[in-house]
Amino acid sequence: GGLQTAKQTLTLTSAAGTPIYYTTDGSVPTTQSTLYKDGIPISKTTVVRAISFSDDFLPGQPATRSFIFPDHEITLPIMALVTDPYNLYDYNYGIYVEGPNAEAADPHYGANYWQDWERPIYIEYYLLDGQNVISQNAGVKITGAWSRMSTQKPLAIHARKSYGKSRFDYQFFSSKNISSFKSFNLRNSGNDFGNTHMRDAMITSLVSKNNIDIQAYRPVVVYLNGEYWGIMNLRERLGAHYLEENYSYVDANKVDYIKNRDEVKDGSYDHYQSMLDFIESHSLAVDENYQYIKTQMDIDEYIEYMVVEIYCKNTDWPGNNVKFWRPQ
Repeated sequence: GGLQTAKQTLTLTSAAGTPIYYTTDGSVPTTQSTLYKDGIPISKTTVVRAISFSDDFLPGQPATRSFIFPDHEITLPIMALVTDPYNLYDYNYGIYVEGPNAEAADPHYGANYWQDWERPIYIEYYLLDGQNVISQNAGVKITGAWSRMSTQKPLAIHARKSYGKSRFDYQFFSSKNISSFKSFNLRNSGNDFGNTHMRDAMITSLVSKNNIDIQAYRPVVVYLNGEYWGIMNLRERLGAHYLEENYSYVDANKVDYIKNRDEVKDGSYDHYQSMLDFIESHSLAVDENYQYIKTQMDIDEYIEYMVVEIYCKNTDWPGNNVKFWRPQ
């Protein structure tokens, strides 16, 4: 798979010569799919998925490869995604469409792409030198907020043992010494979609040396079922596993992780509520009270965080897009 420069014929083999069936639309092959005979001509961008079938064995996972013939120069790594089109576009089941329950008004709450639905997907990640460093089954969800309405939707990619591998074992970001990830995002740049597609990543890079958490960034070219899907932002995915990957003393199973002050993503709300109760009932002008609060939250990071958000004039904050955490 990966970038191709010349036409070729793809040859498939199977154990004991059992019959092979294949597809080129991203769907999982069945015995009703095309029977492989003597080679598959590859002369344009093509996704091939193949399975060998025998009456004596259960079928395995399909072998999947994306053969990419770009119509323009590729200067970024390639993330090739393959999934059955049914998972994306079926009216009732597909995660990429509005479906039967979408509200008429923006942002179409109730749409399929607002549901917490995960579908299987196959991931191939190719470096510019052609090296394939990731090739595995995974899960995909639509993520983000109003950016879900965009034609290029933000995706959350999850490694799970049920798909075969529980991690993505590759150092995606040179800026961080992390070589294994539980998940990652392919962002459409959120409110910057259709504009620079890099504003959020640029701002976080400017403050990467400050004492605040940031999501590492790398732009990639995305192909979806063999179709050029544009440039997307490969980012770390925030959550308990992000904390464990970035902080050696954090256990992902022992974290309080809260979103927008009222949504508990992991752990408990108890400690945070107790701190709020103290602040509301004790004057922080009293040094003893202030010193106590300094033991309950990271005041220095809070100050730097506020300075960055205010200076950057983040208009989608602070009523939204706030996440905070503590190790239990």
